[in-house]
Amino acid sequence: MLLQQTYPSWLYQVNLGATTMWERWDGWTPGAGFESTIMNSFNHYAFGSVGQYLYSVVGGINLASPGYKTIVIQPVTEAGLTWADTSYNSTRGLISTAWTNAGGAFKLTVVIPPNTTAEIYVPTTHASAITESGLPAASSPGVTYAGFSNGCAIYAVGSGQYVWSSAVAALPPPLAVTETDAVYAGGSFPALPRGDLLTNATTTVVANTITVGPENHLPTSALYDGNIGEPLTTNRSYEISGGAITFYLGPGANGIGYTITNLNTYTAWQDDGREDANYAVSYSSDGANFSPIATVAYNPSPYPTKDGTGGTLTSLAVANLTGVQYLQWNFSAAQQNGGVGYTEVAAFGQASVPMTPAILGATQLTGLTNFVMNISGLAPGQSYTLQSTTNLASDAWSTETNFVATQAAVAFTNTTSNCPQKFYRVVGY
Repeated sequence: MLLQQTYPSWLYQVNLGATTMWERWDGWTPGAGFESTIMNSFNHYAFGSVGQYLYSVVGGINLASPGYKTIVIQPVTEAGLTWADTSYNSTRGLISTAWTNAGGAFKLTVVIPPNTTAEIYVPTTHASAITESGLPAASSPGVTYAGFSNGCAIYAVGSGQYVWSSAVAALPPPLAVTETDAVYAGGSFPALPRGDLLTNATTTVVANTITVGPENHLPTSALYDGNIGEPLTTNRSYEISGGAITFYLGPGANGIGYTITNLNTYTAWQDDGREDANYAVSYSSDGANFSPIATVAYNPSPYPTKDGTGGTLTSLAVANLTGVQYLQWNFSAAQQNGGVGYTEVAAFGQASVPMTPAILGATQLTGLTNFVMNISGLAPGQSYTLQSTTNLASDAWSTETNFVATQAAVAFTNTTSNCPQKFYRVVGY
């Protein structure tokens, strides 16, 4: 709920212009306007509970003994964020953390107040290369190595400011979604492409809270049976007034889920705004933790105006989304005009391919300053980044190029000019 942008969530309010926390998730919505004035504060403490998570998990500030006499600094960086600045005025003074995670490099600045001690957990894939204030952490003044746990090197420190630098696994490329919308006045929709994952015999509905409108006459299965209705009709339209539906795609042929490439949603009704498309799609690998893909608000036909609109197709082209086992469509009740005719939802993609180590080799071109780098062991369809550094003791890796493998091997030509020494690695996602 922290990172999703659909109702109910904190970012749903932010995207509607909120600068304070509301008393209600739906204090104001585009479809319904303001809720009752009896209980609808726009500056309220109730949903402030997320603050504890932000300080202790994202910021990593935790007490190890009463009154912050001893402190634990352990930021969690896998929450879909690339940076965070956090400060807390404790009874003993200011405690602060500021971290960034980009390009395989983790930077953490910590302030510990006087007369206290702390344990600092530094995420790393190369503990011996961690630095503090530019020095090897193990020999930095006032820093004592205390062990290693769950991918983090642990250091004991006293009061003061500390600046840590560490190599970590590079973050995968961000999810990219391109929305294409089309409106239909009648006739027929384009034929449903082949390969709809929702029609697979192994796909099941594991949760369904959908509520239907008063004119619905179809079972829920009509929403994902592979049969599309026609614009300006209700013959195959499942009238939704709110709720959500969750599909379990399964582990796929390789046991690690699916790589999603496209999501289509079709609406059809009899020309009065009930064919507008308002929904959100999210995904999960475990069925418990869902992350947003996109929120769609395509409203070509203002309710209840009859303007000739008979149906819509909203198509989401998705890149860099792998390992998906669950998909969820959420239909905000406040935006369904009492009932919208969704005639089909569909998902397309293929079984995700397990990653195997890539093999790098280089061949010097005779008489030239160029060389050919050969990379093999690639998984076709997967995304990769070629990175380089001039010092293996450093955590700074530069991106040479990003590419999607079309075959198991690829070759790049590069130069040795102005660079007496360079190391390369390939990161796959």
